[in-house]
Amino acid sequence: MIPCYTLSVIADPDDMLCELDKSNNTYRREARLYYPYDFTITNITFSPEHPREGEPVTIDAAIRNNGFRSIDARVAFYIDDSILAAESVYFRANKTEHVTAIWNALPDINHLREEHSVTVVADPENEIEEQDEENNNLSRLMNITLPNLTITEITTDPEEPIIGDAVTVAATLENNKDKIANTTVWFCEENNSIILEGGISRPESSIIEFGECITHQGALMMRAYCTIQGGVDATGGTVNIYLNDRQVLTCTGGHYEWSGWTLWTSGSTEMVNIRIEEDNVPYNDFHVDYSIDKYQTVFGNTSITIPAGESVNQSMNWTVTQKNPRLIVITSNATNSTGVSVSGTDIAVQDLSISDDVLWDGDVANIIAVIANFGRMNASNITVAFYDVLLDASNQTVLITERDIASLDAGESRDITVPGIASLKVGRDISYNHTIQVKAMSEDSYIEDNPENNTRDSDRITVKRSRDFSPMNISFFMNNETLDPVNLSIGGLLSINAALNVTNLASHNGSVNVSCYLDNTTLISTTRVPFPAGNETVDAEFEWNVRAHGNHTITVIADPENNISEFDESNNALNQDIYIRASDITVTDLTFDPARPEEGEPVNITATVSNLGNKDASDVTVRFIDESFTDGEIHTVACILDSLHPVPAQYDNTWVIGHRGAHKIRVHFTEISLQENTDLYINGDRTAHGCSITNLTTDWIDGDRIEIRLKEKGNSEGGWGFEIDRYEYMGRMEDVQVALGAGDEKTLAVSWNATPAGEHQITAVIDLEDLIMESDESNNELSRRLIVRGADLTISDMCVKVNGTDVNTTNTVITSGEIVNISATITNIGIKPVGGFNASFYLGDISIVNRTNLSLNIGESVNVSLAWNAVIGNYTIAFVVDPEKRIHETNESNNTAVRSVWVEGADLLVTNISCAVLPPDGARINDTGSGLYDTDIVLINATIANRGILSADNFSAHI
Repeated sequence: MIPCYTLSVIADPDDMLCELDKSNNTYRREARLYYPYDFTITNITFSPEHPREGEPVTIDAAIRNNGFRSIDARVAFYIDDSILAAESVYFRANKTEHVTAIWNALPDINHLREEHSVTVVADPENEIEEQDEENNNLSRLMNITLPNLTITEITTDPEEPIIGDAVTVAATLENNKDKIANTTVWFCEENNSIILEGGISRPESSIIEFGECITHQGALMMRAYCTIQGGVDATGGTVNIYLNDRQVLTCTGGHYEWSGWTLWTSGSTEMVNIRIEEDNVPYNDFHVDYSIDKYQTVFGNTSITIPAGESVNQSMNWTVTQKNPRLIVITSNATNSTGVSVSGTDIAVQDLSISDDVLWDGDVANIIAVIANFGRMNASNITVAFYDVLLDASNQTVLITERDIASLDAGESRDITVPGIASLKVGRDISYNHTIQVKAMSEDSYIEDNPENNTRDSDRITVKRSRDFSPMNISFFMNNETLDPVNLSIGGLLSINAALNVTNLASHNGSVNVSCYLDNTTLISTTRVPFPAGNETVDAEFEWNVRAHGNHTITVIADPENNISEFDESNNALNQDIYIRASDITVTDLTFDPARPEEGEPVNITATVSNLGNKDASDVTVRFIDESFTDGEIHTVACILDSLHPVPAQYDNTWVIGHRGAHKIRVHFTEISLQENTDLYINGDRTAHGCSITNLTTDWIDGDRIEIRLKEKGNSEGGWGFEIDRYEYMGRMEDVQVALGAGDEKTLAVSWNATPAGEHQITAVIDLEDLIMESDESNNELSRRLIVRGADLTISDMCVKVNGTDVNTTNTVITSGEIVNISATITNIGIKPVGGFNASFYLGDISIVNRTNLSLNIGESVNVSLAWNAVIGNYTIAFVVDPEKRIHETNESNNTAVRSVWVEGADLLVTNISCAVLPPDGARINDTGSGLYDTDIVLINATIANRGILSADNFSAHI
C-alpha cells in the first residue's frame, strides 16, 4: 500500500503571541510517497514436466524487478500451501532473475492426489515496501503420476490385545505396475469413543466461536470428523460457517448440512474451531449445531520402494489406548482398514439383596451388593452408587449413598453393605412401592467390555406410613418468667416454647423441622427437633427479638416443607394471638424567643416532645443541635475500641465512630503496632503501616463520623494491631434527659447565646442513639431555621469603563493593551458595624487586586476600583467582598457582582501548504517525475495570515 503522510504547519507553537483564537494556528495536508521496487513472478516451469511419485523435480521461477533500484530479497516455494524452500536473491533494477528449488514429488497426507499446487512468492514476509504488493506470487498446477498399489492384508501381534499392550501392526503392499514404485505409507487409528456437541440459537452477537479439544497420547498427527447443521429461519441475510478457518457452509435461508474430516494436523492434540459469522439476518433468527463423533490419528509413517510387480511387508509399533479401534493403512492411491477387538475391564453388579421387603417410613434396612470384575484387565477407582427408585412417582431416583473401591483385580468380587432409611415421601412425591438400584462405574468406563451389567435393581419393597406431628401448646418466657401473650413489650428477647405431640411407629428415631411465624408470613426461626422411636411429646424452642407492636399472631408449624407423609396432615399448625405494647416518642414543635435575635442576644429554644405510644419510656435523651456552626470547644468522649491482637493474616475490618451534631471529629490511639504488610486507613486515607506508635491523635475530620479500617495484605500476622481510648468532637449541642409515660407531652427549653450572625439550622432529636424500640422511628427529630441578625455587606454600582466609556458586553470592543477601569461600591446594610474584612477583583478564578482590612459602620459605603491592562481573551470579571468568609453576616448571598468582557488582538491563521521536489545535484529535472518518491528532497511552503486587529511580531512557525 502506498503510504500517505500528513504535513502540518503550526504558527506560534510557543504561544509567544496573545491571540483571540488559537484553534486556526494549524494547517494540514496529505502527501503520498512512491516506492522504487516492484517484484512480479512472470513464469514457473517443471523438469520433468510430469514426474512420477518420489521422482525429484526441479521447479524454476522467473522473477522480475520492475523498479529502478537493485536489492536483495527472499523467494519462497510452496507445495500445496506448505513451505518447500526459501532463499535470498539479488534482484537487479528492471531485470529478470531465475530461482530454482527441488521437490521429491512425495505428497503429504492432506494432499493424496495427482494434482498439486506449486506457488512461488517474492518477499514472502513483506520486508520490502513495493509500488505494487499484489503481484508478488504466482501459482501453477503440477500433475504427478501415482503408482498402482494394493494393500492386501493388515494384521496385529497379538491378535486380541488389551488396553496398554504394545502391538506390532503389519501390512502387505503390492505393486501392480511394471515400474518401480516410491511412496509413503501412513499407519492410522480411528476411534469413535467420543461425542462432542454444541450449538447456538438466536445469539446476541453476530460472530460466535466454538472450540473443542481432542487429545490422544503418542499421536503424530490427528484429524476429527464433524457434522455441522445450520439454518436461517428469517427472510434475508447470510450465515457463513468456518471449520478451522475453512469455509464449509453458507446459509441464506432454510436448512443446510455439512459432514467431513478436518485437515490432518501435527501433534497429539486436535483443536476443532468452529466460527459463525452472521450478516444482516433479521433479529439474528438463525441456528447452528455441530457434533464430533470420531477422530483418526497417525501413529507411524515411512517411505518405501516396491520393485515392479512385487509386494513388501511393512510393520509399525502401536500402543493400544482405546476400546475396539479401527486400523487404517494409507498410501497416495490405496487404502485398507480392519477392526481390532480390544479387551478391557468388565465391572458388574453380580448380586443385590435387602434385609426386609416391608418397611415403616423411617425404618433402617441393610442393602448388600456384590461387585465383580469379569474382564481381563484390573480395574481401579470404582464408584458404587445406591439409589432409591420411587415406582409410584414415575420411577424417580434418589441417591442414598456412594462407596468407592480403589481397585478390583480381573476375576475378583467384593461385598458392600450400606444402611438405607425407608422414605415414603421425597419432595412432593409419595411412593409406597420402591426398588433399590445399584450402579458400579469405573473411572475408565470407556474400556469396559460389557456396560450392560453395571446396574442391578432389587425386588419390590413396600413402605408404609408411620408418623404424625401435632403442636399442642405455645408459651412465652423472658428470664425464666412466664409472660402473658396479650401483654408483651417491644424490644425484648423472648423465648417461645411449643409442645409437639409425636407419633412414630418406625423402629428408628428421626427429626423434623418446626417453624415459628409472625402473622403466618414472617419467619421468626426454624429448628430441627429430634424425636425417638415410639410415641412421645417433645419441645421446640425459638428465640424472638420483638420488633413488632400491636395485635399479631404467632404460628408454630411442624414439618412446614411437608417432607414427611403423616397420618393426619391437618393438625400440623397451631396459632396463638398476642398483643405487643410499644412507645412512640416524637418532637412535635420547636420555637425560638425572640424569633429573629440580634447577634449576641440570648435565645430560648423550646421543644415539645410527646409519647404517642402505649408503653412508658424512661431516660430519654433530647439533643438540641446547631447544624450550621460550632462553638469552637473540644469535647472528649471515652470510647474503648480494639483490633484483634495480633492481627490475623488476610484481615480486613472497618469500624465507625460517630457523634450526631458534631462538625469535626478525631480519635486518640493509645498504641498502634503494625507490620509492613498491614495498613491503617482513616476515612479512606492510609495513615499508618509498618510502624510502632503510642499516643497518636488523628487530624480533625469534617463531619460527625470517622471511619477506621485495618487491612492485612499478606499471608502472615500483621502485628499487634491498635487500641483507641477516646474520641473528641467540636460542635454546638446540649442534651436534656426526660421521662415520658404513655400519652405524656412535655416542653423542654435550653438557653443559647445567638452567635454568630447568619442562618442557623436548629434541630431537636429525641432518642438519637435508637436505644428505645418504637412503633414509629421516623418522627424523632424536627428542624427549624433561625436567622441571627448582624452585619450585612452588599455590592452595588459595579462599572467597567474604557477611555471613560461603559463597556457593553455585546457592542464595545476592548483592544489588547488598553487600560480598563473597574469599580464597585460596598455597603453595610446590617444592624452591626463590621471591620477587618477584605474585597477582591477576579479574572475568572485568578485574583488580580485585593483590598484588605476594610471597615464599615451601619449604613456606611466604600468605593473600590482598579486599572487593568487588558489581555486578549474572553473574561468573567467578579468583585467579591469577604471572599475568605471571615465575617458572619445576616445574608451571605449578596457578596458577589459579575461582568463579562471580550478583548481582541492579533489572530494568526495558516491558509495553505504546497510541495515542490528539488532535483538531485547536477540534474536539471526531477528524475522521479511529478510524484514524491522514497528519499526525494521536498521543499514545503506555507501561507500564514493575521486576521486580528493588531499586528503579530516576533513569532515562529513549525513544519
